[in-house]
Amino acid sequence: QVPLVKLLCEVLTCWDTIFFLLNQLRAIDYFVSTPEWYEDLGDLKLSPAEWLVLSDFKIILKHTHLIQQTLSSESQPCLNHTTPIFELLMSSWEKTASEIPHLKPWIDYALS
Repeated sequence: QVPLVKLLCEVLTCWDTIFFLLNQLRAIDYFVSTPEWYEDLGDLKLSPAEWLVLSDFKIILKHTHLIQQTLSSESQPCLNHTTPIFELLMSSWEKTASEIPHLKPWIDYALS
């Protein structure tokens, strides 16, 4: 008889780590901008162009974050759920690439 085992439901991935980091960067940027820290840390402040690039990555990673949350929220995840969920990820990325054309090269790379 095969023993019943429980899958880990909350395994951190790089996707989630980067997604959460991007969400925290605004607070860090605010901290770096305060007068008492600007002299020492002001060169760490991100430019508007850098913020735009990071917001693009956040848009892309939002989809992987939702997939991660969906898979980890199940009390007993089943392998047969992963294929439809990853198909959903791929279709949502394809939709994003068509709606935001400048993200298409990054999304195409991720899908290849």
